[in-house]
Amino acid sequence: EECLAAIGKDPGPACLPSPSFSKLPRAKAGDWLAEHPEKGQTYSGYRRSITGGFNAGPPRPKFNVVVLVPLGKSFEGFPEFLGALATFITAYYLLPVVTTAVVPLVKNSFSSRENEFGNRQYLIGDMFTMMAKCSQVRAVREQFCILGVTLEDIYPGDSWNYVFGQARMMDRVGVFSFARHHPEFYNGVHAKNSKLGGGEMVSWWLDCVRTCLHELGHLLGM
Repeated sequence: EECLAAIGKDPGPACLPSPSFSKLPRAKAGDWLAEHPEKGQTYSGYRRSITGGFNAGPPRPKFNVVVLVPLGKSFEGFPEFLGALATFITAYYLLPVVTTAVVPLVKNSFSSRENEFGNRQYLIGDMFTMMAKCSQVRAVREQFCILGVTLEDIYPGDSWNYVFGQARMMDRVGVFSFARHHPEFYNGVHAKNSKLGGGEMVSWWLDCVRTCLHELGHLLGM
C-alpha cells in the first residue's frame, strides 16, 4: 500500500511493484547505513515530514517544476550534458524540468581563487546570490526547487579547500559541482580541456547523474 501511494494514481509501467525490484539488502561494512543506523521512512511518514511550515507539501500540479541552472560556460563544450541530466531527473522523479540559459561566471560578480591545481575555484555563496537575481529563474512560476549545476570547482569559504555542493533547504535551492567527478580532475585537467573516450564520458556522466539525483532528493525532503 505504501508503494502504491508513493507512485500515484497513474504510474508508468516501470513504477509498478514487480518481482524485478529486490528489497534493499542488509548494509555491509563501508555502507552509510552500516555506520549511521537509521529507522527508515515510509511514504506516509515522508508526506507528513514535508507538509506544513515552509513546505506546502510535496510537488503537485502548478508547483512541480525543477529549474535547472547551468553555471559557467564550460557546459558549452558538452552540448548533450544538460539535456541528458534533465531527462534523467524527469524519468527518476516524474517531475518536469526547465533548463535556463547558461549563467556566465563573470569575474566581477563571483569571488574566486585558485585550487590546488591552479584552476579557478568559485565561491558557492555568490552562485546562490546570482540565481536569486536571475530573471529566467524567477520567470518559472511553477518552480518547486532550483538546482544549480556547474563544471567548475567550488568552495563555501576561505577555511574550506573545496565542497561538492550545498543546499539551502528552507529556500529549496542547491548548487552542485561535477568538477571533481571528472576522471582527469586530479591530474590537474579541467573538464573543458579534456578529451575523454566514449566509455569514459558515459561513466563520468553517470557519476554526475547519480550525484544530481541524490542531492535533488534532499531538496525534495528526503
